[in-house]
Amino acid sequence: MLVPVKKIKPKNSFPTKVEWAITGRCNLRCAHCNAADTWNANEFTTRECKDFLSHLNREGLFNLFIFGGEPFIRPDFIEILEHLNSIPLAWTMSTNATLIDDEHIRVLKQMRFLKGIQVSVDGSCPEVHDRQRGEGTFDTMLRGLRKLISAGIKVNVRMSLTRLNMHDIEGMIKFVKKEGIGNLGIGDVVKSGAACENDMKIGLAPQEYRRVFVELDVLRKKYPEVGFSASIVQILDMIKDFYSRGPGQGRRGTFGACGAGQSTIGVRSDGEVVPCSGWWSLPLGNIRKTSLREIWNKSEKLNEIRALKDIPLANYEECRTCDYISYCNGGCRASAYYSTGEMDGRHWLNCEIYNRNPRIEEIVC
Repeated sequence: MLVPVKKIKPKNSFPTKVEWAITGRCNLRCAHCNAADTWNANEFTTRECKDFLSHLNREGLFNLFIFGGEPFIRPDFIEILEHLNSIPLAWTMSTNATLIDDEHIRVLKQMRFLKGIQVSVDGSCPEVHDRQRGEGTFDTMLRGLRKLISAGIKVNVRMSLTRLNMHDIEGMIKFVKKEGIGNLGIGDVVKSGAACENDMKIGLAPQEYRRVFVELDVLRKKYPEVGFSASIVQILDMIKDFYSRGPGQGRRGTFGACGAGQSTIGVRSDGEVVPCSGWWSLPLGNIRKTSLREIWNKSEKLNEIRALKDIPLANYEECRTCDYISYCNGGCRASAYYSTGEMDGRHWLNCEIYNRNPRIEEIVC
């Protein structure tokens, strides 16, 4: 680890986005869940949840993302939502949609500052989705998804890419089109929790990622009416940029993959603060003991993360000879940390695709 020798002052004195796991409990046991090993019984009470939301509002937070676990598993979630509705705070949330009922829909329709709901869908049919999330989950998810759409609530779909569903990308595109959803997010999996335990079963090999990128490039041209987002799409765009412009022409070359510690912070259901929702087992402090503002401004670990954005990848011997270096941002810091144990570790996905395998010029037609 290249330990920073100076204090890095955050750009903002308070995060502009908070990713809050309102519970660690979940009704599913997904094979790829990165937070499956972090739940404990000491999660926030109803009163603490309300107080936390009010605190975020007083701090002037711009963007709140609520997830879990599964938020709708909390019996007091409606009460918490009603309190949230009294606060002028823009928010979004993620759900597996299997527990949504008519009362939830009634309350969600009244939410003044809800910007949208992300529904986790990992396959276009029961045979694929249930393989990753459990038997019968596709049908219950679909009922909840359609309730949200019928209520006029903005919905987007997020697909966690694994070996179990990599062949179903076009199926997923057709699925979102059929349901009237204009965007499909395709993200890779952070290898912690259950995702680490199940890596031999669900993890993609480098050559499988290359096939995904080639297919996705073709499908984006085939379905221009569908928007694509999330990490897999971002990596594809970086690859295409590389092969269209050539070595040494990129504008990156330092760590800077995301807003963790720069604009974003994560808060677990037990009050532990973490760099982001993917970096789930690197505690920075607990807001039951220390204010979120103080943790944000004084955490030494966050200081180390912030310092990375100014460290050239050329400082690393294994990176210097890589043609892709000026396009690389070091990859996901959470994934790199779980792979290497280091803040400035190499993200295995970037390195495997760009450096250790035959190039994939075929994706640029």
